[in-house]
Amino acid sequence: PSPQTLRPIITIAVPLFNPQGQRTGVFAVHINLARIDRIVRTRTGLGATGETYILDQYHTPFSSISFGRAAVLRGLRSEGINRAVQGEDGRGLYDNYAGIPVVGVYRWIDERNLVLIAEMHQDEASSPARRLVLIITAVGLAVVGILMIGVYSIARWIARPILAITDTAIQVTEGNLMLQAPIMTRDEIGRLAGTFNQMTAHLRSLYEEAEAANRAKTAFLMTVSHELRTPLNAIIGYGELLQEEAEDKHRLDLIPDLKKIQDAGRHLLFLINDILDLSKIEEGKMD
Repeated sequence: PSPQTLRPIITIAVPLFNPQGQRTGVFAVHINLARIDRIVRTRTGLGATGETYILDQYHTPFSSISFGRAAVLRGLRSEGINRAVQGEDGRGLYDNYAGIPVVGVYRWIDERNLVLIAEMHQDEASSPARRLVLIITAVGLAVVGILMIGVYSIARWIARPILAITDTAIQVTEGNLMLQAPIMTRDEIGRLAGTFNQMTAHLRSLYEEAEAANRAKTAFLMTVSHELRTPLNAIIGYGELLQEEAEDKHRLDLIPDLKKIQDAGRHLLFLINDILDLSKIEEGKMD
């Protein structure tokens, strides 16, 4: 205590000696603890909950201005204070003298036998990290969303010509050989569409040639059938006349042969009629 104000002070004193080495006096300076305490406890850069304070080796705070006389009497204790009093320097997460979780840095000042503590509540210290995590999460989700949209768009852009070729192929297999696949790109898919169109054109040409051959065959069969029916009808008719004449003249020995001629003619006429019916079915004129 100051002899003048009775408030806590730090007294720094050195003896004064004359040239003969005899002590002739003392030079002393009294330092007001309140001023030092204000300087030490300034929360520069430590946020709203930051706190810096000094203690001696007996856990006694530097002054009772901030902690109260009771704290000065019983001392302050925490993991950081205890380690620093033992001469350790370090940092860590622990509960401070008031039981509040803090981030603390502690130093032992050996030449003064003092402890310097700087602490901040963990909630406040970790809030920038939490905000950073939220920002990173939001940015990550946004990037993932943009990537998904981009991938979907690219996939659609790639799949669209393939789907067009597939749809055309389905219709071609159903018999529509006049369709052509759209050529939307100039890459491998575009070349695939071009090759598919060439194949379709070749199939269409073959189909048209087959149709032409089929029509020619049908026309030939109809012509031949019509040409054969006339003489066959004549043969059958003349056979009937000859049979009647043989019966009138009682030439019964000729009648079996004349019947064979008529039966053979009718059989050939029946086959020709079947060929004509097949031709009509192929042309769609008959079910």
